[in-house]
Amino acid sequence: MELWRAAIIAIMNGLAEILPISAFGYFEILKELIVDRSDAFKMIVRFSCVGVMLAIVVFYRKDITKLLAKKSRKELLWVLLMGLPSLVLFCLLEGKFPTFFYQLAVVAVALLIMSLVMLNFDKLTKLAQKKAKKRAELKASTALVAGLLGSISILPGFSRIAILMMASRLYNEQRVVAIKHAVLANVPVLIAMIIKCLCYGGIDFISMNFGPVVLGIGLAFLASLGALLWLQNINKKHDPLRVFGWCQLVLALVVLVFELIK
Repeated sequence: MELWRAAIIAIMNGLAEILPISAFGYFEILKELIVDRSDAFKMIVRFSCVGVMLAIVVFYRKDITKLLAKKSRKELLWVLLMGLPSLVLFCLLEGKFPTFFYQLAVVAVALLIMSLVMLNFDKLTKLAQKKAKKRAELKASTALVAGLLGSISILPGFSRIAILMMASRLYNEQRVVAIKHAVLANVPVLIAMIIKCLCYGGIDFISMNFGPVVLGIGLAFLASLGALLWLQNINKKHDPLRVFGWCQLVLALVVLVFELIK
């Protein structure tokens, strides 16, 4: 694979796996833009997940240390349960959906739905709190429900990070904690992507594309680290869901218009 293609793919993956946007959805759009639907595209995406994981470990190193401590085992269980459904569905169903779901028009509609939910999340939260008989808490069972909602992201256009952030906040978690839990809950899926890649021709791909793989890991690391810092800064002044909800709304409308006129 050419280095420039690997660079674009890795940077996109580094951003999409951290920010509340749909990684699968954005990659379907990227495939059209750079005219690349090869297996090499998927391989670079998978290997760049190594860089994404390294960035998460570096950025949340203190939090991860606390999670592994005995006093924080309950919080660790929450994070694992939030990530478990997406992990299982990815291993079982990834790439097995009908091609209908990967058409750009369908992806754009999914992005549009996702953006509208993100932009109206505060209203939905207030409505849920009015109808709730008691204050909801993030327990093991509710963390699993949050993870099941997040597993919808196996379909292009729906954002796992955004859904997990919203689910965490529904259970009265502060925005900064919701972001942390959503990002950390994404780690099991990243690990699954890397392992699946190694099991299906990954070793041979590395031997033939060592340069692009190393470049992809490095650029994904930098992009993810930058995305985490950016998300942290946005959260200090604005609601990230609204910021990226507007971004996805604009992108969805652009893609829909493009599909209608082409």
